[in-house]
Amino acid sequence: MRDHLPDFLRHLADRRSPRTVKTYGAILASFFAFLDAADDGPETHPRRADIEAFLGRQRVGGGRRAASTRNQELAALRAFAKFAELEL
Repeated sequence: MRDHLPDFLRHLADRRSPRTVKTYGAILASFFAFLDAADDGPETHPRRADIEAFLGRQRVGGGRRAASTRNQELAALRAFAKFAELEL
């Protein structure tokens, strides 16, 4: 799935600002790193529980993350999922 990230970012570059492309790319890279750290076996498709755990994780210092940050992460994950559904 992560192999399609460059295709998604190229697709996004035609439709969104460079800042959005950079932010979504960073969020998705973090999500894939989160999945790797969970080490639940070989990656197929993320489960709902994986997404909820990613969105619910705490900040590095242990505090709660802002709702706006979680919303932005969710928007990036939804956009990638929609791209994957339509293009793959």
